[in-house]
Amino acid sequence: MLLRYEFQKVFKNKTVLLCTCLFLLLNAVFALQSAQKGKDVIFYKNGRTEALVQSLDGTLTKEKVDFVSSEYERLASSVAAGTFSTEYDENTYSGYTYGDYNLFSLLKEELDRIYLYPETLETAMQNLENNAQLYASVGNSYQARQSEKIRALYGARQITAFHDYSGLEAYFSYDISYLFVLLSVVVLLSGLFVQEKEFGMASLLNTTAKGNRPVLYSKVCAGFLLTLLYAFLFFFEDFCVFTACFGSLHFDVPLYFLPDYAYTVFNGSAGVFALCLGLMKTLGAFCVAAVCMTISKWSKTYLKSVGASAIFLLALVFFAQLKNDLVVNPVFLARAQTMFLKPSYVGVFGLQLSLPVAVLLWNAVILFVFIGLLCFKLREKHARVFRRS
Repeated sequence: MLLRYEFQKVFKNKTVLLCTCLFLLLNAVFALQSAQKGKDVIFYKNGRTEALVQSLDGTLTKEKVDFVSSEYERLASSVAAGTFSTEYDENTYSGYTYGDYNLFSLLKEELDRIYLYPETLETAMQNLENNAQLYASVGNSYQARQSEKIRALYGARQITAFHDYSGLEAYFSYDISYLFVLLSVVVLLSGLFVQEKEFGMASLLNTTAKGNRPVLYSKVCAGFLLTLLYAFLFFFEDFCVFTACFGSLHFDVPLYFLPDYAYTVFNGSAGVFALCLGLMKTLGAFCVAAVCMTISKWSKTYLKSVGASAIFLLALVFFAQLKNDLVVNPVFLARAQTMFLKPSYVGVFGLQLSLPVAVLLWNAVILFVFIGLLCFKLREKHARVFRRS
């Protein structure tokens, strides 16, 4: 009952509804712009180039490789000799011979990367083994263990299919929606506690049978549920926009199939990786939500609460720009995907933890500290009011 009242109070607020609609609209615009930039490659120049890429999509075969290689050699020799036409040609894929040369150059480069991936990975694993032996010989057991861990994670990887990953890479690189989630948290939770105080209802609620712990827990639960709801709302909007622009994003392929993530330590699929990123960012939003709820309780007016929460968020964004590797900053999670591009470990109390795990643990500590601080202060204050009544 109390939880439902908190939700009704929030969604009957016209300011909250207006900001929600505005943030969703802006996020859709920014996501669409980012998706269009991802499509600004020759693969999407026209229907013929898209049909060509689609015909190569899927499991690699000798016929596909031979076709791309022969077309590339033919076009490369024509460009090198300078005998190609600069006029529009409807018999080409892109409309121009030189455009086809660029198209098949990109395709051959990607096929070469796929074909040579096991060899380059084996070289990287051999270097890791050499590093582990070198570190062990000089007594640096920490770096030796780190090299062995990375080598074990790589295992026997192999890329078996060709796909156009422009949409998936654009989707992973888009991070503005997380900032809109944080802005929504400020708008949603700044008045969670202070509004009753401003309207003179706080003292009345504190003296009722349900005015101590139930009110506290319902407000805190409502705050986190609202944060979770808005995180899902914005992240789902991202998924819809990029899927509408690119069609299939190939979430089923292993993450290391993507060129930027060739040496990632994450062995799951791109879909599982997207889910992990969403959960990590939601945890960061929970940290900001806990701080905003604490500010709301300590503030005397709604405007002061909004102002203090906004200043807090701006400070986080400023320090994230000033020092973009500050893992204790929840805004750092806006670029959480960059932590998976290459292996990175940190030492915590003698334990070797991957950077994403260390960031998650630190944000979890921040979250529980503020929840404990909020609940302790509120329980003590409510208990004193109840005893006096």
